[in-house]
Amino acid sequence: MFLDYFALGVLIFVFLVIFYGIIILHDIPYLIAKKRNHPHADAIHVAGWVSLFTLHVYLAIFVDLGHALPPGAGMGNAKP
Repeated sequence: MFLDYFALGVLIFVFLVIFYGIIILHDIPYLIAKKRNHPHADAIHVAGWVSLFTLHVYLAIFVDLGHALPPGAGMGNAKP
């Protein structure tokens, strides 16, 4: 009986780790873009979640997009 509950606990733990791992995976492009002051960080965040429904085909593209501009090169940072 103890092993049944232990196995159930392990299954729930594994499910939660996978669930939150997917959430963290899809936030990586947004976190990169936010750290680098990318002007389209919010769009990259939404696009990362859209890649969940496209079976992660576009996730690598969004990570590259998060690195597209050098740090501090966002809109509105030009010197007059």
